[in-house]
Amino acid sequence: MNNMSFWGDGVAIVCEIGPNHNGSPDNAFRLIDAAKSAGATHVKFQAFTPSELVALRGDGAAPEPWGGQGWSCRDLYTAVQTPLDWFPLLAEYCAMEGVPWFASVFGAESLAAMEAVGCPVYKLAAMEWGNTDLANLVWATGKPVVRSRPHSHPPRKHELRKMGETAGIMGLLCFAPPGYPQKYAMLRSASFEGRQGFFGYSYHGSNPDIPAYAVVRGARYIETHLMLEDEPSKFEAGFAFTERGFTEMVKRVRKAEAAL
Repeated sequence: MNNMSFWGDGVAIVCEIGPNHNGSPDNAFRLIDAAKSAGATHVKFQAFTPSELVALRGDGAAPEPWGGQGWSCRDLYTAVQTPLDWFPLLAEYCAMEGVPWFASVFGAESLAAMEAVGCPVYKLAAMEWGNTDLANLVWATGKPVVRSRPHSHPPRKHELRKMGETAGIMGLLCFAPPGYPQKYAMLRSASFEGRQGFFGYSYHGSNPDIPAYAVVRGARYIETHLMLEDEPSKFEAGFAFTERGFTEMVKRVRKAEAAL
């Protein structure tokens, strides 16, 4: 499989499920259904163990508001994880529903679990940009890779050399500005395919016009978060679309795409 055959024709619209199942596998299945109904072309999961994220990002007090409630980062990572033992059923359900899926991974354990269920593509999160050890684990699978980058310009040659990588194995670059939600101005400064290199845009927010604007700018991959209207996310309600919002976003993205 090459990168482009997985994404198909047209702009890929990826539904990030993340922690929005609120710890319920039934909700995870419902989110897959909701993504498909809303017009998503793919769904993405986050596969990690709390220990992997602690090793990557450290422990200590969790970000607010959870830190103020006495949560550690490990507590937060435990609460938001999609347990690895869910993935055989999630992969089977996606196959049954005809929904292509892939996952972000964060260490050897999550990568092994995804390999065991045939994950076809991997994502490396923006916060792990520059982590060569994790990148090398993923590249060793031989699978296509999407890499989120938190900076508005593609990596320069000296940065690639420092990371021990070359442009030829960078994978598909996705611009993922920091912030939950993000600041709109960050998108306006980004360079997309045909304008120096980003393939896609990872959006943390619920304004349906912003992903459409990214498509006008040249993005061929849009990744946004989805939550259920009748059970809002405990962790991402401030920057995730509801089913109706996601459906509207898809309509605007397709309208922007058709106008190009």
